[in-house]
Amino acid sequence: MLCCFWGALSLTLAAQQDFNQWSTIDFQYNFNKRNAVWVSNEMRLNENASQFSKYNFDAGYDRKIWEKLYAGVSFRYSRVNDKFVYKNGYDYNLYAEYEFSYQRYSLDVKTRFQHTSQGIDLETIEEVENVWRNKADISYKIPYTHLSPYIAFEYFSEITDKGLWPQKYRLFGGVKYNINKSSAISAYYGLQYSLRKPNENYILGLKYSLKLKAKKNKDKEEDTSENEE
Repeated sequence: MLCCFWGALSLTLAAQQDFNQWSTIDFQYNFNKRNAVWVSNEMRLNENASQFSKYNFDAGYDRKIWEKLYAGVSFRYSRVNDKFVYKNGYDYNLYAEYEFSYQRYSLDVKTRFQHTSQGIDLETIEEVENVWRNKADISYKIPYTHLSPYIAFEYFSEITDKGLWPQKYRLFGGVKYNINKSSAISAYYGLQYSLRKPNENYILGLKYSLKLKAKKNKDKEEDTSENEE
């Protein structure tokens, strides 16, 4: 079913004049119920998925604050193709996330402060922005299957001396397939719309996620030294 969904998205985007393709691999390791670290690799292509656009490497730390409330910090390094001038990007993020579940429905809300800079190298930083990002996604677990369709919306605002300035928004719809308790794969279709210079980008994405957790400490072996002669 996931393959059919992916094929339908590909045919839909083939009718567009241009579309982007995003491919992502995520890995998360939970030390315990409260602490986790994660890394992510993402490759983005444009010009009908024929040209390199951007590469992202993310690393972060998440901390469970209260029940379904989490907070975290992360860093992103980017390699960007800006009209064939290759630049480096550096993002620093602070975020909070809340998860809510009801029966087979799940709601995830995330707010993020992002400080981003970009330049040919660290000595020639040309673009610096502070961005406030807000995202919400809703998913539904289909009974007796491993499938969970979802929709997501994210809104970007630049933080300036004069207040918040609308920047862009993203709208996604996709399907997640849970391979097992630790891994999943998702296929999605998205729209990114720039609010400053009206422009639409259509996105076809594929994502693989792996989550592992530390094994519980084994019970200590009984000390039998006392029984030794």
